[in-house]
Amino acid sequence: MAIVWVTCDYCKMEFERPYGRYNEAKKFGWKQFCSTECQSQSKTKKISKNCDNPLCNKRIFSSVSSGHTYCSRNCSATLSNSLRAEPFALVKCANKDCNNFLKNHESKYCSTECVNKSKKGLSSYTKEGLMQIIQKFQLDNGRIPTKAELGHLNRPARNNFGTWNNLIKIAGLTPNEVIFSKKYIANDGHRCDSLSEKIVDDWLFARNIKHQVHIKYPWHNGMSADF
Repeated sequence: MAIVWVTCDYCKMEFERPYGRYNEAKKFGWKQFCSTECQSQSKTKKISKNCDNPLCNKRIFSSVSSGHTYCSRNCSATLSNSLRAEPFALVKCANKDCNNFLKNHESKYCSTECVNKSKKGLSSYTKEGLMQIIQKFQLDNGRIPTKAELGHLNRPARNNFGTWNNLIKIAGLTPNEVIFSKKYIANDGHRCDSLSEKIVDDWLFARNIKHQVHIKYPWHNGMSADF
């Protein structure tokens, strides 16, 4: 078999090829390559260049582009973060009695404990004042208030006593039961599922407003309305 030396159309190196294959390629105008790798590289429009991350400089093949080209997402993110990173200014916790620095600037305080301590000082309610409010409510209404009724006292109560129920206990009263855990009898004899329901029932009864309780819904889904 006759052999002929041919120049690779991609890398320009000479290589041996059977004369018959050489003539066939020349007849049909085919390009001739020394290897499948050269044949593959000739079909791509990518160019060889270095990764645009100066700390990497890895050699890569990339499409012709006016933008930056990186060998990986990690290289791209590393460079982007380093360019836009700003020095983190140290800021102290807004609680004047705390010497800690903030881990981020999204909050003025370093912890929830410092938040509570700081806001506690802003409250105009004293322990004695809070207890007097609860005791007066009990004398006026014959019962202790629910947390919802005096919602504006919830935070001062937590700041001064830890919890709402602690305030009730220290004021010399018994906290309300957990909702729905105790049944109540309204002044008109209706059986109520909660203290809030009893309050509404007593209000209606005191004003001679006729009402019924626990009426089933007409679509028979097993549920009922309070009134």
